[in-house]
Amino acid sequence: MSHDQEAVKRSLELHILPNREEMGKAAAREVSSAMKGIIQEKGEVKMAFAAAPSQNEFLAHLSKTKDINWAKVICFHLDDYVELPRFHPNTFETYLKEHLFDQVRPQAVYFLKALKGEGEQVARQYAALLRQCGGLDIACLGIGENGHIAFNEPGSKIDDSEMVRLITIDARSVRQQFRDYKDHPNPQARYPSLAAVPRRAITLTIPAILSAKEIYAIVSGPRKADAVRKMWEGPVSSACPSSSLRLHPCVRIYLDRDSAAKLRKVPRSDHPLRSRAHSLVRARRPRTRPPQKPIGGLRQLGPTTPSSPRSSTPEVAQEPAGPAREIAPGLPGGI
Repeated sequence: MSHDQEAVKRSLELHILPNREEMGKAAAREVSSAMKGIIQEKGEVKMAFAAAPSQNEFLAHLSKTKDINWAKVICFHLDDYVELPRFHPNTFETYLKEHLFDQVRPQAVYFLKALKGEGEQVARQYAALLRQCGGLDIACLGIGENGHIAFNEPGSKIDDSEMVRLITIDARSVRQQFRDYKDHPNPQARYPSLAAVPRRAITLTIPAILSAKEIYAIVSGPRKADAVRKMWEGPVSSACPSSSLRLHPCVRIYLDRDSAAKLRKVPRSDHPLRSRAHSLVRARRPRTRPPQKPIGGLRQLGPTTPSSPRSSTPEVAQEPAGPAREIAPGLPGGI
């Protein structure tokens, strides 16, 4: 094999758990294991997190996991609103501080709201931070009711040339954000009306998310069932941005029974990965492929429809990690 080719195993896993609590616990267990392995190999791990109620149980279990050296963890987040001021209770920065960062104290966290300038200027600065840090090892995300990942709404470019963009939030996402906060324990976080929900956000693009070496998606609730079915069983298309996850060589998706309810292809009850969870796994044999194209040059890997469950447990392989890189001193936006 030539130096510009590599042998890879592709793994796309779907885990269906009985409820949100078990879903969050399972995802946290696997993410923490991946974090420890990358820290051992590279000396640090660079991660991006989503901010949404669907992440509550996952982040709670992750923050309580022992033996993670958070001093070796560098964190980004996937998106945030433009209109809301910093420290508003509905910013995604505030959510992640409350649910994770204030408990675990990572080496550094880079917040969108910490950067100065207008929306497009902030997007360019955040993209520069990602590049200077050497890219992501792990991305943890959810899937929206309309199939979005981060704030990549339907119609977003799968082969976007940018890493971070200023976007207009889809009308269905606006309604979802309103519902997500209508019963918030902090009255100041409850939007008084749909008109009060922000309409613009800054988001990592689909190629930026897919550039992470490993991706973990945590998706719960009956309102996500249609999006989950389209993500897993439909065509890979910008009409359902989360379908692009099937282009990535190492993805694990965690569902509860409600979000999995509309899947037509479900695991057999005797599948070997089933204990308290059902697991459906697709894996490819090792093969050679040319080096991964840069942002804006994504290509599809393998089939786009799930196969039937296998009778043996496939090995999940990670792409070889690159050399460790250090954050350049003086980067803005960190804590």
